[in-house]
Order: sequence, then structure tokens, then C-alpha cells
Amino acid sequence: MVKAGVSVLESATRCLMDVQLRTLKSQIDDVSLKQKRKERCIYQKKKRYTSIYFLAWIVLAILSGVFLYHIFVSGASFKYFLCKQGRLIWSAFYQFIPIHDTGVHPHIRGTEFEPVFMQKAAHAGYKQLNMTGVWYFMVIDRCAHRSNINSENVPVTNPVNNGPEVFALDKECYHAFYYKDDNWQCYGSVPWKTKHNLFFQLTYILKNFQENIYKIYIFLEELFLTYKLFF
Repeated sequence: MVKAGVSVLESATRCLMDVQLRTLKSQIDDVSLKQKRKERCIYQKKKRYTSIYFLAWIVLAILSGVFLYHIFVSGASFKYFLCKQGRLIWSAFYQFIPIHDTGVHPHIRGTEFEPVFMQKAAHAGYKQLNMTGVWYFMVIDRCAHRSNINSENVPVTNPVNNGPEVFALDKECYHAFYYKDDNWQCYGSVPWKTKHNLFFQLTYILKNFQENIYKIYIFLEELFLTYKLFF
């Protein structure tokens, strides 16, 4: 009788221990599963942040390259932007026949500036023409390509390699003048009455400002779409 009671007690104890072991094992499995999920989540976040940082570095490198390009490379948009600072509202362009090569007709583009400003920005020795109603222009291409002027790699037809740094137009816009040997000289190949190759136009600063704002808007929109594509 005593042996039977002891046997029943041992059996009950064994069953209780089995239940406790299963419960403990289940809890351990739950903790292990939660730990794995946590580690997986941390890994995914780390991978995502690494991708974001990598992409950010790529974008930063590209922007830095573009920035350095516009600062140091002649003829970049930033160079043109700097050359246009302080301008007035008029612009002009013309064609002329160089003495050293009569077979080409370079296009010269100029932006209006005050004579005093051109003396500060380009050459302190520039004098004003001895006539009234004269328009003074700085050649925008030569200003933006200063390091390439007279370079052998620049074709002769390129306005960078031809034309003066500044020019002037008379009141009626019939004749163009270039500065040489500390004096203004009239182009023999650019009279409007016979050649019709001198053009004068009004370029509103507000219009250019609106165009620049629109370009910035398009750039930001493309940047936003790129961001949405990756994230």
C-alpha cells in the first residue's frame, strides 16, 4: 500500500516536472524568437541606414563635383552668373570679320554695364567715348572663359578667341566700337546700314530672374522624385 502511494506520488511529481519543463522550454523559445526578431529588425535598420548614408555620400560627392566644376572650369554656368553681376537691362550681339581670318564671322555677345563698373571689373584704363548716348557692353563669353582666351584648343570661330573684352554702341546702334591701344576704334565690318549684322535688344533682369527660378523649381522637383524613388 505504501509502495503504491509512493509510486503514485513519484508519477505525479514526474508529470508536474514535465509540465514545468515544457513551460520553461516554451518560454525560452519565445524569448529566443523575440531576440531573433529584434536582431533581424536591428540588422534591417542598420542596413537601411547604411544605404541612406551611402546614397547621401554619393549625392554629396556629385553635388561637390558639380560645385567645384562650376567654380574652377571656365565657361561654366557659375562663371556666366558671376560675369553678369551688376549688369543693366540691355544686351547686344553682332558679327564681325577678323582681319587675320576673313573667312569667319564670329558672334559677339555683350551685356550692358556702367563704364565705371567695367573699369573696376575688367580694366582700369578703359575710357569713355567722346559722344553722347553711348552704350557700353562687356563681352560675356570672354569674361566667362578668361583662362581659355588665346588657347590653341579653342576654334577661331569661337567668340572666346575673337572679339574684344568690351565694346560700345553709338546712340543709334548703327556702329560698334572696340577698345584697342588705349582708344576706342570703330569696326569697319559691323555697320548696320550696309551689313545688317548688328543687333540690339532689351533683356529684362526680371525675365531672367523668373527663368532662373523656374530652373531651380525643376531641379528641386527632380531631386524630390529621385528621393521618393529610393525611399
